[in-house]
Amino acid sequence: IGLAVRNNYDLKAAEANLRQARALFLDAGLYLLPQVASHGHYTQLQRSLDALNRRNFVPRELNLYSLGFDAFWEVDIWGRIRRNVQAKAAEIGAAEADRRALTLSVIAELARNYFELRGHQNQLAVEQRNAKNQKDTWDLTIARQEAGIGTEFDTQRAKAQYDTTLALIPPQDSLIHQDILRISVLTGQIP
Repeated sequence: IGLAVRNNYDLKAAEANLRQARALFLDAGLYLLPQVASHGHYTQLQRSLDALNRRNFVPRELNLYSLGFDAFWEVDIWGRIRRNVQAKAAEIGAAEADRRALTLSVIAELARNYFELRGHQNQLAVEQRNAKNQKDTWDLTIARQEAGIGTEFDTQRAKAQYDTTLALIPPQDSLIHQDILRISVLTGQIP
């Protein structure tokens, strides 16, 4: 479960969406405060003599400086900014609920696949024990037939039951392999 939660890209995207919603909430709350902006520019120019029409008395090099400062504050008379902050807070709740639902879905899917894997592994163990018992029964019917107390029919029936039991093992192996692949994908590992 820890691997699945750490390595699932959908969960990582949901976590990023939650962080984004929180950042937008903080940004929306800043509009309740005065906004301050400043800027500064520096430009160095060197003009050619042709651009100055061959006037030597005009300086060719210019250093231009520009500094600015702005401040403004929007008074929230009608509540537009407060409603925007409330909407952003609701978006945080929605993003958190989405992340939790996705986490729960991933964990539930992983648990379901794990229990299916264990069930298929137990079924395989039962089928392998059944195959061993069927083989022992078939060997016993062969020994009885050679001793003269068994029939060919009993031997063939035991062999057919053994073959039928053996035929159940490969599909069970395939199901186990599929379960392992699904668990690998859910935990973010290479299958």
